[in-house]
Amino acid sequence: MSITRQNYSRKIIEAQLQQHEVSTLPLPVPFALPRLDNSFDWAKYRARAGWGNGYVAVPPGHPWHGSHYADIDVSVHGGLTYSGKAGGFNAPSPTGLEGWWVVGFDTGHDWDSIEVWPEEAVWQETLALHLQALQALPYRGTYR
Repeated sequence: MSITRQNYSRKIIEAQLQQHEVSTLPLPVPFALPRLDNSFDWAKYRARAGWGNGYVAVPPGHPWHGSHYADIDVSVHGGLTYSGKAGGFNAPSPTGLEGWWVVGFDTGHDWDSIEVWPEEAVWQETLALHLQALQALPYRGTYR
């Protein structure tokens, strides 16, 4: 079964409960954003790009925090193409995440299109990245 926003809540709650038992860190935060760049002809670009980009913000102490995207081993569409300080230059993120680190992927590759990467598909891939961020959380105590 693929991950969708509809069935993600059950999966994420299960993962969060497991992680809260073994990690003292806050949980990573997933978010996706549409392309809003008005500096060029959007209609022409839109025809050869997906809906937008997917991101996950991770807290200080997370293994990905402070890492360049090329050094983070994840499976995501096109590989990670972004990493940077939450709220920093060119790093859109939800408010209240000062000191966090954002990693993400895009759907603006030559082989991408809005038909292949509509909003729901971008969210699906973002949620898959979020699960990988949860799995990367450090453990405390012992494994059961």
